[in-house]
Amino acid sequence: SGLQVSTTGCVAEARLDVYESFDNFSEIDSFITSIQQEIQTSIFASPGYQALEDDWSQCMSDAGYEIRSQFDVAGLVHQTYYPDNRYSNDGKAQELALAAADATCIDEVSYIERAGEVVSTVESNVLSTKAGEIDGITELVLRLVEVATVT
Repeated sequence: SGLQVSTTGCVAEARLDVYESFDNFSEIDSFITSIQQEIQTSIFASPGYQALEDDWSQCMSDAGYEIRSQFDVAGLVHQTYYPDNRYSNDGKAQELALAAADATCIDEVSYIERAGEVVSTVESNVLSTKAGEIDGITELVLRLVEVATVT
C-alpha cells in the first residue's frame, strides 16, 4: 500500500493496543483512504457535479467574476486582492464583493442541495461496488472493538 507506519513511540503503542497489529491498522487505513479517494474522484468526474460547477461558474461570470470552480475562489482572493500577503482595505472590499456574489450564486444554483445529491449518489454507487470488501473490513473492526472492550 505504500503507507509508512511508525512502529515506535506512543502512537505506535496506541495503534497496537487498538488494532492488535500494524498490518491490521494498515489494512483498515488503506481501505478507508482508497474509498475516500475513489469517492472524491468520482464526484469531480460526475456529470451532475460538472453541471453544477458550470451553472455556478456562469452565475459568477454574470456577476463579473471569471472563476471556473468553487475551489478556485480562495486562490483568486489571495493572488488578486492580497498580492504578497499585503492586506488592504481595498482588498477587503473586493473580497467582500466576491463573497457576496459567491453566496448569491450558491443560492441561485442550489449549490449546497445539488452537491449533496451528487455526493449521496456517488457514495452509494461506490460503496455498493465495495460491499464484499466493506463486509471484510467491518468484521475485522468489530472483532477489534470486541477485543478492546473486553480488555
